[in-house]
Amino acid sequence: MNGRMPPALRLMASEWRAFAAPTYRRYLVLALCQGTVLALSGTALAIPLLLELGLGPGPTTLVASLALIGPAAQLAVPSVLRRTDGNLRVLTVASAAFGETRGLWLGVFAALVALGVGTPLLVAGLVLAMVAMGVFSGVAAANLQAWLSVILPEQERRFVAPRIVGLGLAVSAVLLVAVALVLGAAATSFGVGIYATCFLAAGVAGVVEVAALSRLPRPGRVRVPHLGPEMPAPPGWRRFVTIATLASLGSGLAPYYSVYVIAVLHASASFAVALSALTSGAAVVASTFGAALLAHNSSSRLLRVGYLSLGAGWIAALATAPLNPIALPWFVAVALFVSAGGAIVQIATNERLFRLVAGPAVMTQQGRFVAITSGATAAGQLASALALAVAPVGYPVFAALFVVSGGARFAAASRLPVPESWSDATAVIDLADLGRS
Repeated sequence: MNGRMPPALRLMASEWRAFAAPTYRRYLVLALCQGTVLALSGTALAIPLLLELGLGPGPTTLVASLALIGPAAQLAVPSVLRRTDGNLRVLTVASAAFGETRGLWLGVFAALVALGVGTPLLVAGLVLAMVAMGVFSGVAAANLQAWLSVILPEQERRFVAPRIVGLGLAVSAVLLVAVALVLGAAATSFGVGIYATCFLAAGVAGVVEVAALSRLPRPGRVRVPHLGPEMPAPPGWRRFVTIATLASLGSGLAPYYSVYVIAVLHASASFAVALSALTSGAAVVASTFGAALLAHNSSSRLLRVGYLSLGAGWIAALATAPLNPIALPWFVAVALFVSAGGAIVQIATNERLFRLVAGPAVMTQQGRFVAITSGATAAGQLASALALAVAPVGYPVFAALFVVSGGARFAAASRLPVPESWSDATAVIDLADLGRS
């Protein structure tokens, strides 16, 4: 049977078998925990819950966008590292301890609301959770990439990092499917209590994740030189940042799937969670293929494919007007396509960043990149929230967001420089050499 598999699938299967080896067990644990935290204490549950608590699409989008503002804190990481004598390990573990365990106290807030304390407390808790998700979890995730670049040879890092992302998305998809199947009936019986259970489970996973992080090989002291504005940027850096910023602005302008299907297409909260599960699954498949391609091919060419997919997907969303009898299934198809493109963009952007920058400047340049692009995403999300808060909530305002978001991605794709061939300037990973370091 294996002999009849296409060569690309055989290679992909071999790479995932290699990743399942005991050498990479600690990274598997990280991916499992990250996926659990993301699924059970992220926007997939927070958005339906906020809408259920009575917030409109505009305020809900605004609260969810707080998770996008936080990564600007990455700008402070080089300075903090200089103050702590380059202790990347402590900074990363501490950030994860604050951000990834948010489910513990969020679950307590939800339990209190279930006991009749009042919804404002839970809304405030969700606001704090989104901030923690952005600031602390964002810093921890970005620092983990730098940590991997220190403790793993470049060839091995290119193998491990995308698979942590892909497996985390797979876990998130599976958990969201389970939640979607029981949410409707459980919410009728237990109300907000079902959300409290999910949040607390995420908190426990966050504690395990922090423990797993602390057991990674120590990166030593990561010295971060002070790079003033006059220091020359790596070749191609400024153009890449400009293009990524434009694409990030378009990402922020795109509405949340859950907000659209609940507010415009009148779907239920359980359907919105199920849609999040399906889109996570699409992202898993896309990131799996993307990770296999990145091991042997051009990251910028793959990034262009991701931008084009996002642009086409959001333009296709114009066909989901409520008068369309198949508007809901059509939007599901659009969401799957867009999520696949988004996963490609995520892993290709990360890989392109680390191929452009190396050496002592990586932490500073990474901090600047994350801060700039996340700031652009947050600005787009704020504009989207204001539009939804001011304009009459309905299809026309969402259609405008579809067009602007898709157009920004098409513009980014047209400006992205790519090599002449897919295999230019790319080293090939030998599976036999992985794990030996």
